[in-house]
Amino acid sequence: MVTSVVSSPQRSRFRSVLGFSEDQAVVIGLPSDFNFDSEIAAATEIRLATAFAHLKGWKLIAPAFLRSSASIQLLTGLDFFQTEPKLLREWNRLTAPDAAQPHISARLAKRLTTFHPKILIASSTASPSSFAIVGSGNLSFGGLRSNTECSLYTKDSAIVAALTEWFDDEWNNHAADLTNADIGNYERKYKKLRKATAQVRKEQKEVEERLEERAEATFREREKAVASATGYFESRAYSKAYESRRGAVDHIRQVLDMPRFGFDKRGWNEFFNIPELGRLRQVYRDSIFRNQKLLKDGMRYLLDENVGMRQRLAAVLDRNGKFHIRGLGLNVVSKILAVHDSQKWPVFNGPVEETLHHFGYEPPRGVGKVGRYLKFAEVMESFRADSAAPDVLALDAFFKWYEKTKLNSGG
Repeated sequence: MVTSVVSSPQRSRFRSVLGFSEDQAVVIGLPSDFNFDSEIAAATEIRLATAFAHLKGWKLIAPAFLRSSASIQLLTGLDFFQTEPKLLREWNRLTAPDAAQPHISARLAKRLTTFHPKILIASSTASPSSFAIVGSGNLSFGGLRSNTECSLYTKDSAIVAALTEWFDDEWNNHAADLTNADIGNYERKYKKLRKATAQVRKEQKEVEERLEERAEATFREREKAVASATGYFESRAYSKAYESRRGAVDHIRQVLDMPRFGFDKRGWNEFFNIPELGRLRQVYRDSIFRNQKLLKDGMRYLLDENVGMRQRLAAVLDRNGKFHIRGLGLNVVSKILAVHDSQKWPVFNGPVEETLHHFGYEPPRGVGKVGRYLKFAEVMESFRADSAAPDVLALDAFFKWYEKTKLNSGG
């Protein structure tokens, strides 16, 4: 089925079909110059098969279809009463003998098995621009825009031909024309099931809420941690440690040439030797730098405020992220983020983790590395406010001091 977009840096692989940049539905392999309206206008034959269809989904693509002079075949199923009767009535109106669009025809899948495909085929006899999109999204607003969907674009002539052959077999041998009688019979049953469907959705929401609870961090002895931090911030030890970190921020900016990131091997090595804001594991230092172009591009992307932080972190930290390098983990990334914005992004390192664990902090489960860091940043924002810490550099000084003087000294 037709799906939409994720934003950069993955636009070269996942591009928009309908042009809505905020959507979760994506298409892999779409050409950079693809224009949905133009492609539909250029087609001579259009075939659309979808497991179910909603009127809102149809309205997203209908303008292009109705302007087209192509022969258009629309095929949907009725399984599980997901297809909306009002969508069927709209299609029936468009395909009536006296309709203004005689080139459009619509049928219902009639199979003993569940009808579950999502396929768009646009063929052109005048040019080699025939293509197909096959994926997970149905003809609904969610399937086209707001759901997490993934589709594949192909212009491979053999694949397009095979898909066309499959569709034509379904259309000719396993489908029936829309009739008012069939729609009326279906609509009566559809309405009876709405109450049952509403109950199912209510129960589903309750399950989702219970799962969401797993995504919350716990901080059992938060008040004790706040009291310890508040006391530390009034000590002489804090003043010295904090100033050391302020100096380290300037030092890191200089050796990494932030935010341009035009550093050389010497600058990278010097960065790894700065102990403030977390000691970095030297074992990965050289292997990371060997990918210096990817490294520098990733660091620049990490600081790109035009992109959401979740997406930036995923691109660098996730194993399949565009800028991921083995060994480049959260210690390095959070250290650079703290230097970039010491009011917002806290450092996450060994002393921080050990101290928080001592105070009963447990990260959320089932949200991945990126989700855990973002929740940690959220928790630290309120912790910083309650402990009157001026920034995340002060928090790092506290965690390091507590780990060294309280946890590892027997104090």
